Amino acid sequence: MNSDTYQNEAAYYEPNSYDYSAKECKEFLEPDLKTQGNIQRYAPLDEDYYTQPRALFALMDSNQQSQLFENIASSMEGVESKIIERALGHFEKIAPEYAQGVKNALKAKNLQW
Repeated sequence: MNSDTYQNEAAYYEPNSYDYSAKECKEFLEPDLKTQGNIQRYAPLDEDYYTQPRALFALMDSNQQSQLFENIASSMEGVESKIIERALGHFEKIAPEYAQGVKNALKAKNLQW
């Protein structure tokens, strides 16, 4: 992971927190392949990004959770407030205790968001 602190003006992934750079171009999708029926691109039935991290968080003891909160807070030094808010929103969807633990660790480091 690149840990340089600079504003990435070429965020080549989607979605990103900036309104530029990579966007999916639907005209370049593969066409359906004809067999006895159509073969289409796989699309997941749901976008559940939170069940597995919630289960992992629940397995952690309080010491492991504290280390997690500290590591996350340390990695957010120099990060824009809107990015921190977005991350906290994801942590809240995993577990309210997860988000609160990260907020407490951020406050302990005097990081504002």
